[in-house]
Amino acid sequence: MSNNSFLRQTATTIVFIDASLSDYQTLQAGIIEGVKTVIISPEQDGIEQISQILQQHPHITTIHILSHGAPGCLYLGNSQLNLTNIHNYTQQLQQWQPQNILLYGCNVA
Repeated sequence: MSNNSFLRQTATTIVFIDASLSDYQTLQAGIIEGVKTVIISPEQDGIEQISQILQQHPHITTIHILSHGAPGCLYLGNSQLNLTNIHNYTQQLQQWQPQNILLYGCNVA
């Protein structure tokens, strides 16, 4: 069994890193071994990308999201998540089952 397939089967934590972050490759390289990382593409809706990965990995209990932000807003891929549009993502967000969701982004709060 390859190391990559081992991680897919056993990792319970996943880190999503938005590709719009400066030097996101360095952030990815700094993630501890055994934690799966996914780069959020700037050409696609970030919520949809995260939702697809979580559907493929229902055993994930903790997700970390590293992205840019603004007051009350997360920038994910080519989309934003804020109070104005959160209702558009209700169905997808309700399907997220992790016990812990940790957000890292400047100016989000």
